[in-house]
Amino acid sequence: MAFIKYNRYAIKRKAGFAPVRAYHCTSCDGWHVTSRKAVFDVPDKAEVMIAAYNREHNLDWQNRRDRLREQKREQRREQELEQKLIQEREQEAANLLKARIKRNGPLMALYKQIEEIHKLIKNRTDKTRTYKAFTKAYQKLGIIMDSQSPTTDIQIIKDKLDSIYADYQSKEK
Repeated sequence: MAFIKYNRYAIKRKAGFAPVRAYHCTSCDGWHVTSRKAVFDVPDKAEVMIAAYNREHNLDWQNRRDRLREQKREQRREQELEQKLIQEREQEAANLLKARIKRNGPLMALYKQIEEIHKLIKNRTDKTRTYKAFTKAYQKLGIIMDSQSPTTDIQIIKDKLDSIYADYQSKEK
């Protein structure tokens, strides 16, 4: 700035314009003066050359890595959202079924047993205890099916128990 202050008028007489500001040059790590008032956010020559080299040799690995990470994050978000929707639908179906069988004592008891089996599986309880719970639930289901006329509620509970049992067996293999 001292150079500009003391040499401004001499430069203006000779060239017709005078420097108004100084800037740091990242290419040569020195200082230069310019007559342009506007400050431009222009990348330095080294950055431009590195970018050109990366484009020429397909070395845009940093951006590719970032894009892959973002894609994985997005996939995880989508999977979590799908899982949440599935859980909400299952909960709605369970609440609806509970409301329908509330007055039927044996069906409600069986439904509570199925919920217990869910907890056993979720907590990874030993196989013997889990299979005993399945056995008791199927015995109770058999008693209910023998004593009552077949209804859609009984069929829904039977399908639910069969589904849980099949999932449990496939996970155990």
